[in-house]
Amino acid sequence: MKFSIQPEISVILPTFNRARLLDTAIQSVLGQTFTDWELLVVDDGSSDNTFDLVNPYITENPRIRYLRHCNRKLNNTRNAGIQAAFGRYITFLDSDDSYTPDHLESRCSRKLKISQFRKLAITQAAASDYVILQ
Repeated sequence: MKFSIQPEISVILPTFNRARLLDTAIQSVLGQTFTDWELLVVDDGSSDNTFDLVNPYITENPRIRYLRHCNRKLNNTRNAGIQAAFGRYITFLDSDDSYTPDHLESRCSRKLKISQFRKLAITQAAASDYVILQ
């Protein structure tokens, strides 16, 4: 298993009392065809068994990290993940969602096609994909 101090992609997974859903989300990251990633599970002060579910993953896989802070709501939880991220690029995965196996790989191939731009963010919405250029 390869782990880089600066992975290509940091996947930030904010969560609050959704332990029952986390396994599916985490497994979808572990099943990616693109493997140069890190996963940050950012717990917004859950009172369920979130840590108990995540702990086996973080002990077995150095690419998975767990952060916890007192309930500060979603935006602050995402920001905490961004601040702790080592990746060159950042993406988000909500705890009730999952990725298709080629999700990160497809994002990287798009990045390469439009890499001539200096600042680039690629995001996904339910209806379609957007590219934001600055």
